[in-house]
Order: sequence, then structure tokens, then C-alpha cells
Amino acid sequence: AKKDTSAIFSVGKFLVKISSKAHANICQASYIPPKPGPIIDLTTGAKIHEHSGLWNYTIGQGARIPGLKEKTFVVRKDVEKNTIYIVSGRDNPLLRTRRIHVDKFSFIWTDTPPKEVYDASGYRAFVKVLHKMQPAQCTVFGSRGTDSVTIDFDEPLVGIAPGQVAVLYDTEGEWCLGCGAITDSIPLETQDVDCGP
Repeated sequence: AKKDTSAIFSVGKFLVKISSKAHANICQASYIPPKPGPIIDLTTGAKIHEHSGLWNYTIGQGARIPGLKEKTFVVRKDVEKNTIYIVSGRDNPLLRTRRIHVDKFSFIWTDTPPKEVYDASGYRAFVKVLHKMQPAQCTVFGSRGTDSVTIDFDEPLVGIAPGQVAVLYDTEGEWCLGCGAITDSIPLETQDVDCGP
């Protein structure tokens, strides 16, 4: 894990040392007003807690909810409902993504993307989504006449969410072919819960 940096601040007559992450949270709270909303257990539909803003949570990371016996993780964020959905356990299949969709994928060579992209069997490639991740093997399926692609991971990945950028590499993992923002991610298993309006 990356070592956190710290800063020293003067509070009255005292010097206070806090981490850079805590400093960022303090600064953020100064500019962004709280927007409370529910935290829902996706497997049961029960309200577990309340959050102060969606921006405080990242899909795939720990939810840090006090009072729970088992560690929980953020699996989904619903902007329209201002709701965070969580699941228990790091190995929960709902945290692992098997497929992503990119509506506007930009190939570097727009006139000659790999022809196999449009084959029924797809194009074998490597993809990176998270900054420090190793390129993951995948199969890419394109749709003629559109910029959309579907990427199936050989092994499901954790922490993948809409808005992140998928960067595609060739079959050897050496040449970058293009990229695009993820518009949808499909978990290893799906879970639909009626959580009310």
C-alpha cells in the first residue's frame, strides 16, 4: 500500500499533525455541502446506515460502516437515488466484474481497428482499467457502424465501475490500441433488490 503523507497545521496554540487523506476530506467538506442518503445492503434490501455524500465512496473499496461484524464493500452507487449499495465480504461475487460496455471507444487507428473485433469470436487482447493493475486478458466485441465495444474479462476483476477508462492493448500487450470510458459494468452475479422509490 502507498504510504500516506502528512501535514502539520496550527490550531490555536497547538500544532496538529494529520494525514494528507484527512486533509483532503477536510478541504472537500469546506466546499461541498453534505448530501445525506441511504446505504443499502444489496443482498437484503435493508437500510444499514446513512452516508453524507456519494463522493466519499468508491466502488470496490471498504464501506467503513461502524457497528457491523463483517467488513462491507461498496458495490454500486445510484446517483439518481443518492444511494450507496454494499455487500459483505471481499470475495462476494457481486464485487467482481466479468464484462464491461464502452459506448464511445476511440481506436488510435480509427480507419483500421483489428478486423477480429467484428468477428463472432471477438478479438483477443489485454485491457487495463485501474492505474496500477497488470494488463488483464480479455476478448473484445465491436459493433459495425458504431463506436461501442463490449469487453469480456478472462478472469473477473474487482473495483470496476462506470466512468473509469478502459485502455486496450494488442494481443501481445505491447501496443495501445485505444480507450474509452466505461458506460456499464456487469458483475459475475447479478442481484436485483426492490429498495423502494
